[in-house]
This record gives sequence, structure tokens and C-alpha cells, in this order.
Amino acid sequence: MMMKTIALAAALLCAPAALHAQQPAPPQAPAAPVPDIPRDMRGYQLAFLVRGERFGEEQTPEVQGLMMRHLSYIRRMIEEGAYVTAGPAMDGGEVLGIILLPAATPDAALSIVRADPAVQARHFDVQVHPVLLPGLDAVQVRYPAR
Repeated sequence: MMMKTIALAAALLCAPAALHAQQPAPPQAPAAPVPDIPRDMRGYQLAFLVRGERFGEEQTPEVQGLMMRHLSYIRRMIEEGAYVTAGPAMDGGEVLGIILLPAATPDAALSIVRADPAVQARHFDVQVHPVLLPGLDAVQVRYPAR
């Protein structure tokens, strides 16, 4: 009888802990939004096209053809969703153009931008920086029909 009493007392003493362990944690209140930060921030990769080793060569037909292939590559990447948008820098500074990519990592973005014919020809070099921006899903780049 004494053993049954001890066992019953132990069970009663342990029961609240066991019940507490089985109950789900109370839901956490959502973190209060910071009023000056957009709610839909997400990661992107911002690529800067800068002067490559072969930049500044005369505007020969070969360089003009390279620029046409470069523009075609940008269009294809935008149409495939690999680029959000891209465009030239207009101040004549070190940065010649920018590309915004939805890639998960800088390395993933580099592999995409390095396939550009003008980068492969060393006309441009690339720098990639991860950035947080408001979601840009509504951005549309419209090209004329081919």
C-alpha cells in the first residue's frame, strides 16, 4: 500500500510538468512593424557593370555588334525573369550600368551576368551587392515586338 501511495504521489507531482510539456506554446504576438520600413522588403542582387579590360576601344563594327548582343542578352534575361530590370548609368562615372536580379545569392547573380557577351569579351566587369528593397513583382519592362 505504501508503494502505491508513493507512486500515486509521484504521478500527481509529475502530471503538471507532463501536461505542460504536451501543450503547445502560446502563440506569440507578431512583432510590431517598424513604421518607416516597408512590409514587403525582400532580397535582391544589384549588379554594377563597370569598365572591363577592353572598354574604351573604338566604336568599330565589332564593338557595335557586341553591344547589340549585350542588349539582346539583357532582353532575354528580363523576359525569362532572371533580371528584374537593367539600364545604363548616365553620369559617365565608373559604373556604366546596373542590373537588378532576383537571384538568391551574389554568386548566383554573378554566374548569370557573367554569361553576358560584353562581360565575356571583357568590355564590362561586374560587381554584385546584395540589397533589400520593397518587393518589385509589379515592375514590368516592355519591349517592342520582334
